[in-house]
Amino acid sequence: MRPLFVALALLCVTFSYALEVEEHQTVLTVKQVVNQTIELLKNETDIEKRRQIIKQKVYPIIVPMIDFDQFSKLVLSRNIKTINSDQFKEFTGLLKQLLLQVYGNAFLKFSNQIIQFQPYLTTNQENRSTVTIKIIQPTGSSSTTVDFLFLKKESGWLVYDMKVEQLSLVASYRDVVNDEIQRSGINGILLNFRKKIENDKSK
Repeated sequence: MRPLFVALALLCVTFSYALEVEEHQTVLTVKQVVNQTIELLKNETDIEKRRQIIKQKVYPIIVPMIDFDQFSKLVLSRNIKTINSDQFKEFTGLLKQLLLQVYGNAFLKFSNQIIQFQPYLTTNQENRSTVTIKIIQPTGSSSTTVDFLFLKKESGWLVYDMKVEQLSLVASYRDVVNDEIQRSGINGILLNFRKKIENDKSK
């Protein structure tokens, strides 16, 4: 999962893109989140101050873009049939905290890569959308492709997965969660999540 963390970190950079006559709502959403995050962090170099900015100002920008319930359902997969509503609620809450911590920790390091939004491609599924960006190293020697996968809900377009070089964040978590549930049940993975969150807070 390390490439996913690196890609998340690289979102906090300057970027260029060609304006379209009518951009899809999902493209506008990703651009807005990236722009606002850059603006909040670009003048702060102190790690602890940046950490507070991320928690207090960046998280509120990111949260509305992500469908944490859908993310949890996809991660749990068939295991969702073995848990009750209270366990699902706790699982979703803990997974949300983990995702935000991963995202926030990635933003603690600043760099000068360039983000280019790739041409938007329509699909035959009206309720799904993918926004693709390419993260280019300053030297231009290498790049990383990141896909934001959106699902249209009654509340609007929400991210339910991300892919980095075709590696799915949902699939990565699903493998870890499934293995842990097989070994120690849902209570085992909940305990595992709590420990990871506490360990991160103590850093």
